[in-house]
Amino acid sequence: MKEKQILGIVLAVVLVIFAGVMTKNNHENIIYNIGDVISIGKVNYKVNNFEIRNSNDMKGRNDLIVSIDVTSKSEESEEASFEDSFVLKIGDKSFEADSTRSGNANAGSNPFRYNQLNPDQKIQGFVVFNISKNQAESKNFDLLIKEGSFSSEEATVKLN
Repeated sequence: MKEKQILGIVLAVVLVIFAGVMTKNNHENIIYNIGDVISIGKVNYKVNNFEIRNSNDMKGRNDLIVSIDVTSKSEESEEASFEDSFVLKIGDKSFEADSTRSGNANAGSNPFRYNQLNPDQKIQGFVVFNISKNQAESKNFDLLIKEGSFSSEEATVKLN
């Protein structure tokens, strides 16, 4: 290869890396608290409350659930789409939301599962996770909110 071709390839790689670093989520290393408004993509999120309680919503189950009250609002002038993008972190373990229990907690329908918000529209609902009694004793609960499966934009909310 000629020097100009090699230089062009190196320059292109550097530009791609730079563009990736510049578009990386601006929430990195920021820990939010309950009540903070967090803008991710076209949607604002606010964790209103979190509680650990006995599960009594499904027959034959005696584990505990973490119920997180979340409000989402579109701040755009057009429709904003989002998907169920919540992950509970307890220490170094990650938990996906239980879609059945989240639906039960929201009168049969999960408002955060592949939904759309029109301008200035709000959705409030509960995201529910299954945990063990031992995990409930942890002092380190965080909620990771992600823009979606194919996005790197995310934020962490300290729950306790």
